[in-house]
Amino acid sequence: MPRSRRPGLTRETIVAAALELAAQNREPTLGAVSRKLGVHITSLYNHVEDRQDLINAVRAAISAEHAGRVLPEGWEAVLRLLAAGMRDMFARYPGVIVPFATTPVGGSPVAPLYERLTEALVRDGIPRPGAEHAIHALNALVIGVALDSLDPDTDPVASRSALELGVEGLILRLRAMAGSRSG
Repeated sequence: MPRSRRPGLTRETIVAAALELAAQNREPTLGAVSRKLGVHITSLYNHVEDRQDLINAVRAAISAEHAGRVLPEGWEAVLRLLAAGMRDMFARYPGVIVPFATTPVGGSPVAPLYERLTEALVRDGIPRPGAEHAIHALNALVIGVALDSLDPDTDPVASRSALELGVEGLILRLRAMAGSRSG
């Protein structure tokens, strides 16, 4: 016998509630979303499979905000754009910092962008393991800066500068990796 569905409760309303929570610096857990919507947590399972599915749906919604953005030429510009975009996203939705940091990206709408960046790095002579490590390093850097920025005493200018310094350091290291392979 199929479970009854609450009228008005859809995957879209669940994701919208999760985004509202994240914008208020509250982690969008299944429990928090169900409380926000005034439904029993089991009602959510008619629309989302589990925590991973909810987080991927939130990633997809945030990614859709940037749909159609043309990526610049060259991996360095893409790396800078990705870092700035992630920084801005975490500033807008601070409640997703921890779940995004602890939930695998594979299968999410962000995975193809990461793969394109990895392929661009490999084409420029960076060994695949180094390219994949660079993506992990970028994520760690941005998440670290995002977590630091949650502290009300953190200077936003210093935080932005720290991220830019880290990204430029990563770019320099990747250039060296590419140069050592071609020479």
